[in-house]
Amino acid sequence: MKKQLIFLFLILITTACTEYVDVPEKPLSKNQMAEIIAEMTLRQQELLAEPGSKMQKETQEILKKHKIKAEDFTESYKYYIMKKEMDEVLIKAQDIILKEHPDAKKFVEKKLKGNPEITSAPR
Repeated sequence: MKKQLIFLFLILITTACTEYVDVPEKPLSKNQMAEIIAEMTLRQQELLAEPGSKMQKETQEILKKHKIKAEDFTESYKYYIMKKEMDEVLIKAQDIILKEHPDAKKFVEKKLKGNPEITSAPR
């Protein structure tokens, strides 16, 4: 009985430490995720200036434009978070934003300097 408990304990330890993440049925590439996140971020900034705006509708339109279902985006988002790859996606999204809006670079740099917990990956 004691050996069985030890064996069970070892199995629980090894399986608990294993990183297991289901791959989404229709995973989006990191580039697709970055493009969508960048576009959503830019649109969100525009909507903040518009009283009574509809963020959910805008989000649906962005996903429709990219021919992506909300469920596929959500599952891919969760997947990249669990695989600890979301930082790479967000850096790509930031690059897209800075390419489209070079004046945003000063704002981003100011935010990075103002918050030591936020780091920007080397380029």
